[in-house]
Amino acid sequence: MTARASAEARLRRREAELAEAQAIAHIGSFVYELASGTVTWSDEMFRIYGHAPGAFVPTARTCLDATHPDDRDGFAAFAAAGAPAHAGPFEHERRIVRPDGVIRHVLTRGRVALGDLEGPDRVIGTAADITERKRTEQAIAEAAVRFQAIVRTTHEAIVLSDAQGRITLWNPAAEQLFGYAADAALGMPFRHLLAEGVPAALASLVTTCGQASEPMPALAITGRRRDGGTFPMELSCARWSTADGDQISHIIRDLGKREQFARVKDEFLAKVSHELRTPLNTVQCALDVLLGDGAGELPRNAQRMAEIAHRGVRRLHVLVSDILDLQSLGLDRVRLARRPSDLQALVDAAIELVQPSARSRDIVFELEVRPFVLDADPDRAVQVLVNLLANAIKFSPRGGVVGVSADACPDGAVVEVRDHGPGMPADQLEQVFGAFHQIAQEDPRLPAGVGLGLTICRHIVELHGGRIWVESAPGQGTRLRFTLPVADPTAHAMGPSER
Repeated sequence: MTARASAEARLRRREAELAEAQAIAHIGSFVYELASGTVTWSDEMFRIYGHAPGAFVPTARTCLDATHPDDRDGFAAFAAAGAPAHAGPFEHERRIVRPDGVIRHVLTRGRVALGDLEGPDRVIGTAADITERKRTEQAIAEAAVRFQAIVRTTHEAIVLSDAQGRITLWNPAAEQLFGYAADAALGMPFRHLLAEGVPAALASLVTTCGQASEPMPALAITGRRRDGGTFPMELSCARWSTADGDQISHIIRDLGKREQFARVKDEFLAKVSHELRTPLNTVQCALDVLLGDGAGELPRNAQRMAEIAHRGVRRLHVLVSDILDLQSLGLDRVRLARRPSDLQALVDAAIELVQPSARSRDIVFELEVRPFVLDADPDRAVQVLVNLLANAIKFSPRGGVVGVSADACPDGAVVEVRDHGPGMPADQLEQVFGAFHQIAQEDPRLPAGVGLGLTICRHIVELHGGRIWVESAPGQGTRLRFTLPVADPTAHAMGPSER
């Protein structure tokens, strides 16, 4: 091979490598000869504009015609005033519209080259498709706007600080909570927001977020306001890395206000519930008389309406009682009357109370209760059993079986109430113990509960030092289990009504 042929081969290889690099980077190149008006495009330049390479001969007008109508005047003004006027680099960004209607963002960079007579000779440049970059920038900008809106409007104090513990962001809720205006807070050490009595190790931990990348669990800590006053607060923090160094975010809640609100709510519910009991009892007694023999025989329609009203009053009475129970348990006003109690007697007492409901649906009970003497409040234990049995009846198919069993466990005795109902998905197994949580029942004609029964059960069981949990899966029924401590085996067992 001659030297010339070898040089030509190397040139072709370099041209191919350049074309491949342009395709990978999505950057095209062009040359515009000012004297002749000739325009040369690389293959990638054609692709950026939505054409097959070499599909036509480009001209100086081609770029203007492809420009988005809203950007055309600006590009025309740039071309007229820029490139031919002087030598040097230039840059312009605009949108183009491809033949298929797709809009792309293009960044053009180049320079005006001088000829032998030191005048403008040609324009050499590149065009890069920056559409994805523009979309990313727009998404980032929109996210920043959303973030700022959340930070400004949330009721929780949000504070950002740098790795040295200096505050870099301070939202209006933080200003209201701590009393510092943003101008005063920015740049201030985060440590100033903590009370003087906070141990140094704990203060360092929440200030730096423990040098960890994972968010830290919320901590209860004492905060300090600008006027020196202190208050209980809950603080969550997370640490992450940025181009400007590590940043720590702190989300702060005023526990004092939360506790005050909870007290007001509890007192209000308790007061309303107490006030409702007297008129409810009066209405229920009047309906009992109407439905009995005291008022004589009622017309059929009146009888039906009275029965509906009676069921509604009973349901409202249960709701009021549940709310009062829940408030008493939550406020630690309940004092357990614990004594040795025979588990079998407790189960029998609970079944007797729910037997009318079970008979109405042809449900039978299957018992496998080992003998245990519990160290428990028998009335409260029966309350738990009644709630669990009522739920099992409610979710069982007509003619079904509800099982009750008891066995030994490290915590004393574990009691199980099981049904063969529809079951529930895994994501609801913990939610069922939340206040007012309800699950669709097997028979829609049955009165719906209010979602407090299992919440009350959990409180009662935990007051005894036990635990309660549920095992279930769709189509496989439900097993509710709870543990209670066992009394001294030599102790005399008592039933729920014995004193």
